[in-house]
Amino acid sequence: MEKIMAEDLTGATTSPKFHNFIGSTNTTEIKLPPWARFFSAQCVTKDIFVCNEGATDGQAPPFHKSPVPKGQIIQLRIGQGMEQAMSMFVACQDGTGEIAVIVEE
Repeated sequence: MEKIMAEDLTGATTSPKFHNFIGSTNTTEIKLPPWARFFSAQCVTKDIFVCNEGATDGQAPPFHKSPVPKGQIIQLRIGQGMEQAMSMFVACQDGTGEIAVIVEE
């Protein structure tokens, strides 16, 4: 089992916050800052999955996920208060690739 280190953006102080990392076919957790309201993700070279429900850092993507074709971007409203997501998860559909995420107020 591959151990992935979560990408921790909780200390980010500017919006938008741009962050890039190398992703694999296992999910990488992106820990969101408390002010985050929107989350975007894309990979220009690989198709990716974005998810949060049922996902665990370093594991295979869960059943509930959204595919994002390479070169496309997905933007999600992540809620506020009790409904706010504290983390999102991203994985490449195959191989590895540079994943770009943007977190906004």
